[in-house]
Amino acid sequence: MTEEEALKKAREVDEKFHNREEMSQLAGVPISIKDNISVKNIKMTCGSRMLENYIAPYDATLVKKIKDNDGVILGKVNLDEFAMGASTRTSYFGVTKTHLILQEYLVVLQVVQLHL
Repeated sequence: MTEEEALKKAREVDEKFHNREEMSQLAGVPISIKDNISVKNIKMTCGSRMLENYIAPYDATLVKKIKDNDGVILGKVNLDEFAMGASTRTSYFGVTKTHLILQEYLVVLQVVQLHL
């Protein structure tokens, strides 16, 4: 899961769109994956120092379904160690700044709803 892979998938979806091919509801949707969900050949730490070098050997069912339906996986996101919390204060990799983008996210959702 690299920038090149995400861009490649986005271009594939764009081509399907321009060719008026049938597309799933996830086609082209940018998605991030929590770091306790397995993505084949990508580091999966679960927010823990103990797993900081663990490489997932397979795709979780969720990830497989996202890929099969042309969702665009942008990357992995931090979480509390082993998902045991809600603030990321116990993550080995530090506290996330999700709350800083929440307002921007809500504005985007409002714009999308206006166009539906």
